[in-house]
Amino acid sequence: MNNEQRKILQQQLIQAEQERDRAYASEANWHKLYETEAQQRRIEAELAQQTIAELKAKIQELQAHRKDYSGTVGESISDEAIASLVEELQIPAELKQKLFDALGERDRLVRALQAEKEQHARTKQSLTSALVDAIEQLNKNRVQKEASSEGTVDS
Repeated sequence: MNNEQRKILQQQLIQAEQERDRAYASEANWHKLYETEAQQRRIEAELAQQTIAELKAKIQELQAHRKDYSGTVGESISDEAIASLVEELQIPAELKQKLFDALGERDRLVRALQAEKEQHARTKQSLTSALVDAIEQLNKNRVQKEASSEGTVDS
């Protein structure tokens, strides 16, 4: 083997070693990026779990709050109270708005139910009064009819 072939082989060996070193450096860089990404995903998963736990607790609190009001139809949650409860949630604005709307609709339905109950009570009272008046009128008519038939019998 001559000197020139040796230099070519040495040059190829140096290039191969440089490519190997670049490949190792690239592999180390990719491994570092992968580890960083994996760590971020683990943190995001933990935060998501915490958020889920907080939301579950808040839902239970809201359900308990709803139960406090479900027994007393006359009492309703004001818009300000609903806004305060919804604002405490650490959730996106769109979901907060939907929750606010749903609680507002619930409150509106509670008021409508109360108004319907009151209207029913008034209707019941007026029908009862009408029935009492009709019975009294029938009794008067019967008494008058009996009195007039006694008067014709006496004659």
